[in-house]
Amino acid sequence: MRKKIVAGNWKMNTLPAEGVELAKGVVAGRGEVCSCVNFIVCPPFTHLAMVAEALKGSDVALGAQDCATEAKGAYTGEIAASMIAALGCKYVILGHSERRQYYGETSATLNKKMAQAYANGLIPIYCVGENLDEREAGKHFDVVKAQIEEVVYNLTEEQYKNLVIAYEPVWAIGTGKTASAEQAQEIHAYIRQVLAAKFGAAAQETAILYGGSCKPSNAAEIFAKEDVDGGLIGGTGLLVAFPAEQLLALAEDESLGRDDQVGVFVRLHEPDLFPGTARPDAHLRVVRASARDEYRIPRRPARQYFGEIRCFELEHEGSWGKGGNTGEGNPAGEGVSL
Repeated sequence: MRKKIVAGNWKMNTLPAEGVELAKGVVAGRGEVCSCVNFIVCPPFTHLAMVAEALKGSDVALGAQDCATEAKGAYTGEIAASMIAALGCKYVILGHSERRQYYGETSATLNKKMAQAYANGLIPIYCVGENLDEREAGKHFDVVKAQIEEVVYNLTEEQYKNLVIAYEPVWAIGTGKTASAEQAQEIHAYIRQVLAAKFGAAAQETAILYGGSCKPSNAAEIFAKEDVDGGLIGGTGLLVAFPAEQLLALAEDESLGRDDQVGVFVRLHEPDLFPGTARPDAHLRVVRASARDEYRIPRRPARQYFGEIRCFELEHEGSWGKGGNTGEGNPAGEGVSL
């Protein structure tokens, strides 16, 4: 039976002390989830040592978001796989769509990074996925097949046994489009088929994670699909201290003024996000000052803290509710998608 995995990719969010508190929140909530599910947190490099300490005594694993192509040397700003491993990391994310898009990572680059990861006992979480143009052109199968053949096919059978695949529907992230559970299953099944062509029956044991936007109304359906073995989640990992009912309570509390809020409003544009609420268009006030410790979020503009959050598919509407002021940290019309 394939292992189930939930991996939180924190991206370039939180300061080290905030990351420690977030990690403690993950550990505290771990017991509420079946032990058959493996938890991984992947904070920024600067947090790794402190978060490793916060995770001690738990079964929550630590991962890094990237590693260098080289073992050591004059590579200013790079972080070697050996350094990551020495800090207690078990996993490393490689080939994330943002690395491919913003930093020009190619299959040649990723082959070197994969070699470094394996040489230092790390398990790669290798990301594949197509963008909107490729999806609309019907090239999505060709894209993910090439990404697998050009990198994963170069692994030995032993290396392949220690590999996690993450599928990112880049076309469904921040575009207003949504990947259905059926689309997720279709591409995951295809990925497994491509893996089987090289590694045979071992492909049935490979965990393939879904790395697209997810929300309460679709997560359970997507993760229930036969070939979806969990998720590589971006912003969701930052919402560990915010159960839906607590967010809803904040949204319903009309007594809060602008000074009690973080600096950003988001409006629900999924009516079923909080089933049963009479106000599906309520503005969510993410946190108030008096609840700062309870929610583990410092009082600062939400965009500075969260960056881009991709769990609940919320979108900023350029409104402070009563005041109509967009405020600092998120100009009018600038989207914040979860």
